[in-house]
Formats: sequence, C-alpha cells, structure tokens
Amino acid sequence: MPNAIEITVSDDGPGLAQHEIDVFETGSETPLTHGSGLGLWLVYWIVTNHDGSIDATSGDDGTTVTVTVPGQQISTTEDQVASLSRARDRYKSAFEEAGDGMTITDHEGHILDVNAEAARTYGLDKQELLGRSIGEFLPENVGYESIWEGTPDTDTRHCEMSVQSTDGERHLIECTAKSDFVPGQSLIISRDITDRKERERVLDSRTRQLQTVMNNVDAAMWIRDADDGYVLMNQHFRELFGIDADAPVNGETAEDLFPAGIASQFQANDRRVWETGEPVEIEETVETVDSTRTFLTRMCPIFDDGTVSALCGIATDITVQKDRERELVETTQRLESIVDISPDAIIVLDTDGRIELWNDAAEAVFGYSKPEVVGKRFPSLEILEGVQHGSFEDRFDRLLSGETIRGLMATRRTKNGDVLQLELSAAPLRDADGTVTGVVAAAQDVTERTNRIQKLEQYEAAFKKAGDGITIPDDKGRILEVNTEAAHIYGEDRSELLGRSMQEFLPTEFDFEAEWGEAQAAEMTRDEVDVLSADGGPQTIEYTAVPYFLPNQHLIVSRDVTDRKSRERELEAQLERLNKFAGVVSHDLRNPLTVAQGRLDLASEELDSEHFEPIERAHRRMESLISDVLTLARSPSTVVDTEQIDLSTVITGCWANVETGSATLSVGSLRPIHADEGRLKQLFENLFRNSIEHGGESVTVTVGELDDGFYVEDDGVGIDAAEREHVFDDGYSTREEGTGFGLTIVKQTVEAHGWEIRVTDGPDGGARFEVSGVKFVAE
Repeated sequence: MPNAIEITVSDDGPGLAQHEIDVFETGSETPLTHGSGLGLWLVYWIVTNHDGSIDATSGDDGTTVTVTVPGQQISTTEDQVASLSRARDRYKSAFEEAGDGMTITDHEGHILDVNAEAARTYGLDKQELLGRSIGEFLPENVGYESIWEGTPDTDTRHCEMSVQSTDGERHLIECTAKSDFVPGQSLIISRDITDRKERERVLDSRTRQLQTVMNNVDAAMWIRDADDGYVLMNQHFRELFGIDADAPVNGETAEDLFPAGIASQFQANDRRVWETGEPVEIEETVETVDSTRTFLTRMCPIFDDGTVSALCGIATDITVQKDRERELVETTQRLESIVDISPDAIIVLDTDGRIELWNDAAEAVFGYSKPEVVGKRFPSLEILEGVQHGSFEDRFDRLLSGETIRGLMATRRTKNGDVLQLELSAAPLRDADGTVTGVVAAAQDVTERTNRIQKLEQYEAAFKKAGDGITIPDDKGRILEVNTEAAHIYGEDRSELLGRSMQEFLPTEFDFEAEWGEAQAAEMTRDEVDVLSADGGPQTIEYTAVPYFLPNQHLIVSRDVTDRKSRERELEAQLERLNKFAGVVSHDLRNPLTVAQGRLDLASEELDSEHFEPIERAHRRMESLISDVLTLARSPSTVVDTEQIDLSTVITGCWANVETGSATLSVGSLRPIHADEGRLKQLFENLFRNSIEHGGESVTVTVGELDDGFYVEDDGVGIDAAEREHVFDDGYSTREEGTGFGLTIVKQTVEAHGWEIRVTDGPDGGARFEVSGVKFVAE
C-alpha cells in the first residue's frame, strides 16, 4: 500500500480472547470491556472506513495489533477542512447508528449528546435529554460522581448499574465510561443487559434445580465431552464408585477415576454413541464400591451445530429387578416343569372360559392336542357332551367369584367318546392386585380307580353273599377272614372265627400240617374232607385251595356237599339198578326176538308171503330200539377220561360202519382233539345215519373244521326251522321206522364233553350240525 501509515501496538498482558480478535476481522460486537471507550468494533469501523486494515495476534505473552491506513499527500487548508468534515460525518454516523447506547456529558454530568439507543434506554427523545443531568436516571443512592470512583490510575471505568427510564422501568446496563475523551467531555457507552441478566438468572435457577434433581434422583447421571472428560457427575454416581462429593471431576477421564477394567468398559460403551450419533440403551454389570450391580444404561449424544460434542448418560440400578426376574424365571421354569411332568391334567382358562394352558397330561387324558384346544372355549369341546353344561357354567362363575373347588367327582368324555371319571380341583387365578384373571383346574383320571373300587365293592358283596364258603388263612393256617357261608359251615360267628386255626375244625386223624404244606406248594388243590357238623352229625366238605392269591394269604373255597353226596350215592344205586334192569330187558327182549327172527327165516325158506318183509323191518326196528335204549341208559352224563383223537381216522371208520349206499363223504383238514373215542364214534355214526336216512342214498356228507369245533352237513332236504328245536328230544322222529333216539345220543355225547351243538342250514340247503367249544390239541 503506497504512502501507507502503519501503527503497531503491543502489550504483555493476558491477551485477547479469540472472539475479541474476531472483531478486528469481521466487525462483530463484543462486550464493552476495553479502555478505548469506543469498543473494538469502533476501531474496526474507523480503520475500515479509511480503507485500512487491522492485523491482530494474541497469545500467553500478550497482544500485538498492527493498523495500516493509506497515507495522504499534504493538502490545502480547504482540503483539510473538507477531510475533517468528512471524518466528522463518519464519526457522527457511527455515533448515531451504534448498537450500544452512547452518552456525552460534561464534568457535572449534564447530557451534551445521546444516540438513539441511549435515548431508548432513558425513555425520552434526544432533544428532551439534552441538558438534563444523567443522575436523574441513576438509583437514589448512586450519583454521577460514583461512576468515576475507584479509578485513580485510569480515566476509564467499567461497571454495571441500574437505570430507571422516565416510564419507571428499570434497565440493568453494562457500561464503559471514559472521561475527557475530548477536553471537558466524557463518553459513556452502555448496553442494556436486562434481558441477558434475566436469562442468566433463569438459567442459573434452572441449573440449581437440575443439580438438585440430579443429586437426588436414584440413578447415576453424567456428561462427558469428546475428550472423555467428565463435565458433570451427580451425587449418586459418586457414591457408587466412592468419589467424594466435593472432589472436582471436570476434565477428569474414566481412566483417572476408575480401575482399568471399568474404564475400558465405559469407554467401549461411549464409542457406540460417538460412532453412530444415536442413543444407545444397554444392560451392563459393573463392579461398584460395595457389590456387583446390574444397570440399565441409556446414553444420548449432545449436538453442537450438528456435531456430537458430548454425551449424556443415565444408569438405573436394576439389580433387585434382575434378581426378581431371575427368581421369577426360575419359579416359572419350576412351575412349568411341574405342570409338564404332572400326571394330572392341568388346564388354565381365562375369564371367558378360553383355554390358555393345556399340559401333556391333559392331551393324554382327553385326547386333544394343544393346537386343537388353545384359544377355544372349554364348553365348545365335546368333553362336556352328555353332561349338563349349566353345571359347568355355574361352577365356573363360582370360581371367578373367588370360590375354590376340591375333590369334585365329574364325568367327562374323551375325543374318541370314551367316558372318564375325573376327580377335579380348581381355584381362581389372581394378578398382583388380587383381581381374578382366570381359573386353573387339575383333573385326575380316576376311571380305573373308580372301576376298581366298584369291582372291590362287587367282590366284597360277592364274598359276603357267596353261596360257597370262603376262608382266607395266613401261612400258619390262622383264619384272617371268612364270609357268611363259611361261618355257617364252621358253625361259629365270624367274629369268633378270626385268628383261630383251621385245624380246630378238622378231624383229629386229618394230617393238617402235611396237607397244608402240600396245598401251599401246589398251584391249586381240589379235595373233599369229612368233618363233624356243629350239631355233631357227619358232614362232607368239598374245597378248592389257591395258595398265595395275595402275599402271605391263601384262598379256600368250600362247599357243604353232604346232601349232594347223598343224592349221588342214591343216583349211583339207581344207575346200578337201571343197568341191571337194562341188562335184563336186553336179555329178555332179545331172546324172544332172536327166536322170532329164526322162525321168520325158516318160514321164508318154506313159504313166499308179502307179510315177511314188514315183519323183517319190525324186527330190525326193535333191535335198533333196544340198542339205542341201552346206549342212553349206560352212557354217563360226563366224560371223565379223554385221549388225543385223530378226527379224520375216526370219521373214516365211522363212515365204514354205516350203511351208506351210494352216499359220498368229504372230509376237510381237521386238527386232533381230546375226547372219549367211543362216545365220539357214536356221535359221528348217528349224524351220518341221520343224513343218509333223511337225505337219500345219493346224499353228500361233508365234515369240516370251525374255529372252535367242527361241523357235519349234507346236501339233502334239510330240517325245517320249526322242527329244529325238537330234533334232539327223546323219541322224536319224522320217519315211521326211526327210533327217535339217534340225535338224542348225539346231544348227550356233546354235553358229556362240555361242548355245544346247534342245527342250521347248510350252503346247499341241507342240514348242518355245528359242534363248538371243542379244544384242539396244541401243535
């Protein structure tokens, strides 16, 4: 810059702040704290309006300000006057347009000039202010002279004071006053800081309130800057980590305050906020001064001009809550395990009766899987089918009202329709406030137990009312229990029998110990014993002994067969007499019949008569009658001795013994059986004769096997349904020449073996005789 004038001013003071240096570059306003009295912005304005520049540097060793303005050539007086006039105008413009109030006074404080901002503060127009004392606007205890008090070494004064405008409104102003800035005049530069002070007051009040809240909240709170330095830390945070309440922490890092492990944990959490710029919420476990605690920590970024400049953290101690949660989880797991392994069906219903829980046992008991029932109303299932729904709804309402039900016997149905007997217990479910939120029910399937009880009751009734005597002795033969009939056989009351030995009631010659030992060693013993009755008469007892039907207990079923034995003896005597009579009849009838047959044979040789053939048939029928009567009379009603029989062999032999003519026999595959061979032959021979006599000589007879027996059928004319119930009657026959005893012998043989026989139609329309109840020989 040609002809430039450069002025450098340096000092060794503390140096200007950066925002004050910025005034020389941008002209921004700054607090009035400098001795020029015009403010740094006024210096900037004057220099720049003279096309000059300002270069300012500041450091710990002071401030250097260099002002450079273009030089001017020496001008004439008129030029100088014009230049001064322009300068005056510029100064006047700066004075009037300044953002701060400017007041010029004389040494007595009379106002010589004010700008618009100052006039606004005083509440009067400029013209109204000129000549008035500035003291009018100062507090009563503050005079104009007090502005300059305390400044003996300088002509500049900095202060804050209260000024009252003419409308009574007070303004708090910050001012810089310079005496004799021109001879005889002082300059007061003021700035209304009323609003700023109010904001500072409110901010200070809110800061104190916030600090009070932070120090009393039951959570750790802090703010850290970008350098990991703590800006703020509340009292709870300090107490957790043993930091004194008065210890300064501003600027202290986590590494300065905490052990390495905790510091690195905190720094790792911070990095997530710094890197993402987003709030972070975590659960963390931290070692505090007295214990290990769990915290729910939320950290939020603090932005300055869109950049994260710090972060705020709040950590709530949730140790007790987590412990409770763990206890709740453990309790829940235990309850779930109990519910899962419970043998009882456990069901939970909400207040609308919808199923919320259905354990494995419920699936097993009712047959419905969890997906099939959860969410459905219990009454909608077929479990209650056949049961009064009203009774369920009534009990459900009672449960919701707080009632508890225990040991209720109820009938329910499974998914496949089986009827169950259940023992139910139910109670209302309540929340923490005691409000009923549903119902829990436990159901035990007691169907088998109920059936067993019923059977036991039936057995007990049968035991007491049985027609046979029942005695239950122990290993020593002492009577543990007897029924009414047994007591009658013993001739004593039940109460008098218990505990006594059975040996007391047996004959002295009966070897009780030997017989009792053999009975205990055998699976079952059947025998008879003769004893004296209660009245001293002979008595025959038939008994069956079953050892150890219960541990250390035996079962003896006895029956007084004295009368039966007497009848059997009478029947045996009658049978013997009948056999003798049958023999006599057979001999006395057959002898004349033999003579008559001989005479008929001789007459046939000598004569030819049409009467001989009917006589011959009559003789044969008489022989058959005699034979059948003897068979019926001599055949016992029960088969005692049996042997293994090859049916095919017996059937073939029987067919050969019968006059079959042109009839044919068909025999299927037949397994061997146990039977009396002689009686079995009578059965087949009579059935074969019956088929041939009624079906004709060309009939086909078939013998085959049933699941539990065999059948004999033919393809003849069959037997009418109306006649089938009489075919086994004694002497019944549809043919004149028939004896009527053939099928009677068949039925007698079947019954003697313990079998059954029935008549039906064969597949070809003939007669079919089916014998069932036959036991085949095991292969």
